[in-house]
Amino acid sequence: KTELLIQMDGLSKRKGQVFVLAASNLPWDLDQAMLRRLEKRILVGLPDTESRKYIMRKLLSHDEYSSLTDTDFECLAQATENYSGADLSLVCKESAMKKLRQVMTQIAIMERDSDVDINPSQLLQQNKITLHDVQNALSSTRPSGGMYRVRYEEWQTKYGSDGAQ
Repeated sequence: KTELLIQMDGLSKRKGQVFVLAASNLPWDLDQAMLRRLEKRILVGLPDTESRKYIMRKLLSHDEYSSLTDTDFECLAQATENYSGADLSLVCKESAMKKLRQVMTQIAIMERDSDVDINPSQLLQQNKITLHDVQNALSSTRPSGGMYRVRYEEWQTKYGSDGAQ
């Protein structure tokens, strides 16, 4: 922390403009010296319903490997209240990995029991990610976003700025 503060002080003595962007998951752990040097302090909250739907659609809608519909994404967006972007990414990865593990098991069985040529890509297309797969991943992935919600809002009220210039 001391080195960062020294470097930031050095920047103010140079000609030209410097833009520093910093992020913290625990802003209440920042001391007053750091807060004084950060002119704008903006809380970036958890994604709203539309944002969660967008994130999950972006991560899971590869047509070859997913059978999720708009209705499915709407359902998932509603079911993921208090999930952060990282939580949603984890859910999507777990859904895909669970399906991949199933396909790998099928391949192992097919290799053991027959001499048929196996096309893994075709198996993946036949075993697309479904709403049920994502719901299973949700049941084993708890949201982390709501844990400190009140504390974030209190910090924003006390130290934050609205982001306007």
